[in-house]
Amino acid sequence: MHWIHKRYKNGIMLGPFTEKTCPFPYVHFSPLFTVPRPDLRVRTVCHLSSPKKGVSVNDCVKEEAKAVQYIQFKEVAEFVHSLGYDARLWLVDAKDAYYR
Repeated sequence: MHWIHKRYKNGIMLGPFTEKTCPFPYVHFSPLFTVPRPDLRVRTVCHLSSPKKGVSVNDCVKEEAKAVQYIQFKEVAEFVHSLGYDARLWLVDAKDAYYR
C-alpha cells in the first residue's frame, strides 16, 4: 500500500475508480499485483500488457517508442571531456522520469 500511496501523492497514479465514477471516457484497466524479491520484500507490478486479448495500455504505444538503446559509459566520458574545463551538466533521475 505504501507504493500506491507514494505514487498517488506524487500525481503518478489516480483512483481508485469504479466504472461509474471514472472521470475519463476511455480507460484501460491494468492488474496491480506484487511479486517476491530476493531480499524478502515485494515488488509491485502494474501489468500494462493486460489483457492478452483486446486493447491494453502497451498496445497504444508506437513500435518505435518501445525500443530502448542505452548509451555507453565511454560515450558519456568522451562527451563530458569534450565540454572542457568548468562545464556544467544537468542530470535527470531516470527512474523518476520513467513514472512521468
